[in-house]
Amino acid sequence: MKVAIVKERRAEERRVAASPDTVKRMAGMGLEVLVEPGAGDGSAFPDPSYEAAGARIDANAVDNVDLVLKVQRPTADVAASRRH
Repeated sequence: MKVAIVKERRAEERRVAASPDTVKRMAGMGLEVLVEPGAGDGSAFPDPSYEAAGARIDANAVDNVDLVLKVQRPTADVAASRRH
């Protein structure tokens, strides 16, 4: 199963849906974790910390995944891009 962790789009939102520790647990369960570049910046989790935990940094993280993790509900443009 592929899981994407995306960067929050609302300017005031500094949180991220998963920390590197959480990513490490997910990867340990056999999940493939993709992280959008800069997703953890607002929470002081740089991209290399996600890579060290077993994730792949991918600008197209939401493409072809089974689950997208976010803190806030998707904005209209993001939701529209995920419709099939």
